[in-house]
Amino acid sequence: MVRENKILLVTTILLVFSFLFSINFISAGHIVNATGAGITFYVLEDVPFKFNITVNNTDFGATGTASNITRVNVTLPSSFSFNPPTNRTSVNASFSNISNVLSWLNSTPYLINATNLFVYFEFNATALTPGTYNLSVRTLNATETYYFETNLTVVVNDTNAPVVTLNTPTNAISSTDTQYNFTFNVTDDRAANCTLFVNNVKIENSTSINITGGLSGIMGYSFSLGTHIWFINCTDSANNQGNSSTRTFIVTAPATTATSSGGDGGTAPEYISTKIITQAEFEAGVEKQLKTNERVKLNVIGMAGASETHYVGIKELTETNAKIKVSSTPQTAVLSIGEEKKFDVTNDGSYDISVKLNSIVSNKASLTIKSINEKIAVETPITSTPSAEEITSPITEEPVIETLDETKGVSLGLWITIAIIAVAIIIAIIYYFMNPKTKKKNFYVVYNRKKKNSKI
Repeated sequence: MVRENKILLVTTILLVFSFLFSINFISAGHIVNATGAGITFYVLEDVPFKFNITVNNTDFGATGTASNITRVNVTLPSSFSFNPPTNRTSVNASFSNISNVLSWLNSTPYLINATNLFVYFEFNATALTPGTYNLSVRTLNATETYYFETNLTVVVNDTNAPVVTLNTPTNAISSTDTQYNFTFNVTDDRAANCTLFVNNVKIENSTSINITGGLSGIMGYSFSLGTHIWFINCTDSANNQGNSSTRTFIVTAPATTATSSGGDGGTAPEYISTKIITQAEFEAGVEKQLKTNERVKLNVIGMAGASETHYVGIKELTETNAKIKVSSTPQTAVLSIGEEKKFDVTNDGSYDISVKLNSIVSNKASLTIKSINEKIAVETPITSTPSAEEITSPITEEPVIETLDETKGVSLGLWITIAIIAVAIIIAIIYYFMNPKTKKKNFYVVYNRKKKNSKI
């Protein structure tokens, strides 16, 4: 009983010692730990790393062959490569490497015995791909029919920047075309997003990137006359950045047949860039960020079923409003944040384009642009319905009588009528008194009246 207590005490001391000096994976009676790294190795992509693994045979002395460790195998992930001849161990052993399995063997007097309870195994390997992997450690007995196995975690950090190769436009191309598509190839281990820079100004960002070397692109931008320098910057999910080389393209003015004796050398274009909206985006509704004098290009199906090209652009921006212009036949509108306007660009009596101002941030307007087909409501004039009495009653015209308007005076016609009447009266009076017959008659009348009166 005393002997068993002593064995238990020694075993307890060994276990406590192992716990204090390392973080261990415990599998049955064997302890395997990653020396200097606890249970996890942190390595860099494509950089050789020294792995040091310690195996502690805690059940040595137990009855049977289960406690005899004769072989230790370390299996590397498939994306790792062993760097020979870097294998080392603290005991005498033979070494082999077959299909990424590193193996140390000693059958007599066992690889790990009473003299060597703690044995380390060391080697160099290179991780080729970022990610989290398991490194398997297996210990076997003399007959290799009894074993313990555990996994150690290896975190591989991405250190490689995306490799970016430009495709089109070719370097130093010169053309009267103002609109360009930019294509390129990207090679990287992880997902990437890429940004087009022109004249050191960020133009557009894309997350639809092929990272296996296939063609990617940022399409449909227009530029003013002159020489422009462009490149592509790509950033992977580990925040590694890679830049392409730089190229130039030149936008020239179209040739003219007439000359001028003066002028300012040309007129600046109305818009500095044009973004393309695909038909699928337009029909579903798409959000675009536009600065002043930037626009989008889209296609609207006209009355005859033909596709018509139209544009929606920003002309002015304030903190709360955006003045937009819809063309080809120009229509302008001022939108407040949250406001929506609809436009008929095909003259078919239906709205074709809906534009909503979502926000204005950092001198950029966020617009939601969508294809619609809504009939324009026609306002009908309000007319009064005559009553039955009005319909059946005869309509009689009242004579128009001109009245005196104190503010405007008597009408000319009335004045003429009054003048004619007055002249006629005057003439009649003069005629009456100047006529001899009338005078004589009046004399006798007066005389007879006096005579009668005297008789009375």
